[in-house]
Amino acid sequence: MTQGATFAKWQDDKFLAQACERLKDFSSMKIKSCFSSTFKQYGNWPGHAKLKCPRYVSEKANWASMHIQGKPCFGGHLEKNVFNIVFLDEDHNLWPTHKKNT
Repeated sequence: MTQGATFAKWQDDKFLAQACERLKDFSSMKIKSCFSSTFKQYGNWPGHAKLKCPRYVSEKANWASMHIQGKPCFGGHLEKNVFNIVFLDEDHNLWPTHKKNT
């Protein structure tokens, strides 16, 4: 079962190059310097996620997301000082947000 987008879809949607640039930018920084509005830690697996936690990763892992632009983001978990990408989450399905004042 495929969850999230594929690299081919991100390439077609013009996100892939920008995503690679974002990874390159963050890879030159210390992990604590990366956390901002574009790279957030969430802690345990979110119960309201539209995706399913893969069996090979604990729900208690330190889950995080790295936004590319707008909704598209990498979803994954932090292990020591390494961000392990698990999903290409173009629709914000790992941490769905509710629209405010609509």
